Amino acid sequence: MIRTMTAADAGWAAERHASLMPNSVFAAFGPGFLARVYLELARSPRAVAFVDERCGKPCGFIAAAADRRKFLCGLMARHGAALAWAALRGGLANRSCRSLLLQTPRYLIRVPDSAAAELLFIAVSGEYRRSGAARALIARALDTLRERRIARVVVSIETENTAIAAILSGFGFRRIDRFMFAGKWNDVLAKSLEGAQA
Repeated sequence: MIRTMTAADAGWAAERHASLMPNSVFAAFGPGFLARVYLELARSPRAVAFVDERCGKPCGFIAAAADRRKFLCGLMARHGAALAWAALRGGLANRSCRSLLLQTPRYLIRVPDSAAAELLFIAVSGEYRRSGAARALIARALDTLRERRIARVVVSIETENTAIAAILSGFGFRRIDRFMFAGKWNDVLAKSLEGAQA
């Protein structure tokens, strides 16, 4: 069963993010940082977030910003001080955090947000991979974004993540750019939602 993510899911989603995507940019800043991001994803009208729940427990999630600029503005307005403190602590304790902070503008420039939503996070627990959970989550997110009259969706993935690339390709996503971020190549994929069905 796929359901809307709630504020009560923020801690779980942050923990799953940290364990399933330990090398991601957001995970580098720690669980407190992640929990605030997921709290905003669950509450913001500028985001869509869903949880796949099976046998009474969550097994995966997807989160997208329908309008990245407005979502980030809301995130900073409500959690800016706490996020800045977490980023500062992470930067002081971890050299890679400092490097990530310096590279963030490059990411924001390379992943376009004009008239496009952005799929931010997709994660499925290991025992549920190859069960169709990722496809179901992506389909639900795309349907919701289409209902909101979003014209286009973009997503940035690590080039070496061929499994998610294949799934996204099946939905009609195509690579529009490739760039280096955090020491790894990343692909920017895009899909038009106008007149299409997921």
